[in-house]
Amino acid sequence: MSEPYRTNEPPPEQAHDAELERLVQTGVDRRRGVASSAEREADRNLRHAIGRYRGSTRRRIAIVIAAVVVALAWSLYVIIVPNPFGKSTALINIPVWVTILAVIAAIAVSPYASKEAIAAEEHWVASMAFRLEGYFAAISRPPRSSPTLEYKLVWGGDRIPAEDLLVNLISTVTSDGKVMQLTDTGATLRDWVHTRKGVSSISVVPPRIHDMIEKVLVPLHRSYPIEHVTVTVPY
Repeated sequence: MSEPYRTNEPPPEQAHDAELERLVQTGVDRRRGVASSAEREADRNLRHAIGRYRGSTRRRIAIVIAAVVVALAWSLYVIIVPNPFGKSTALINIPVWVTILAVIAAIAVSPYASKEAIAAEEHWVASMAFRLEGYFAAISRPPRSSPTLEYKLVWGGDRIPAEDLLVNLISTVTSDGKVMQLTDTGATLRDWVHTRKGVSSISVVPPRIHDMIEKVLVPLHRSYPIEHVTVTVPY
């Protein structure tokens, strides 16, 4: 009779359970790590987007500091050099390089939004006459080339606008907007946001959504009540 294929005894069932638990915990830890990383990235994108739209305190401070440094460098140059703008201007390279480096340093400061700027955006969302959802998720998305914004409307009354009215109203803000769906219960509007080469979508999405909400949907709501609007970035 031949030897069995497995010569060693299988490990006890408890060992199997311990190994399984270890693998499951490893998976849980990895998922938590991925989720935590995604949350940090979304928070950075959110603060960056709002900072570009409403202005960034840290960027303003950096610009002020850079201006002071440049002014000081040129003032010292004029005071120290007897004939600062004459033929002997070898030392002029010092304030010139100080100016260049100061400008680069100010530009390099990320325009993250302050707590006050974020609170202002939260107040703007809460001040809408209809419920606005998805705004912060939309502007927290990673930068992409020419993103598409989608607005899903739910009517708050019996009055339904004509499609031509919606198309003409959207055209006051963008020529790339479309009415994808119009029913008795709601509508779906889509807007393709064209971004030029080298321009991040983070800097153009917030003002575009503001324009669509304030210049299209708010006026529309006055005549055709809207219950709520959901903003998404399908692609």
